[in-house]
Amino acid sequence: MENFHLSISFGIETMREIPRTAEELIRLSDQKMYKSKRKKNKDGI
Repeated sequence: MENFHLSISFGIETMREIPRTAEELIRLSDQKMYKSKRKKNKDGI
């Protein structure tokens, strides 16, 4: 549990310092999920 708490506090500090990068990371992860969903749809058809 200690590692989990440390990662949370580290993430908060990082977001406070560079929010723009955090937004970019979220955007990238969303794009990856979107692409993977499209792939699944193509395979399903």
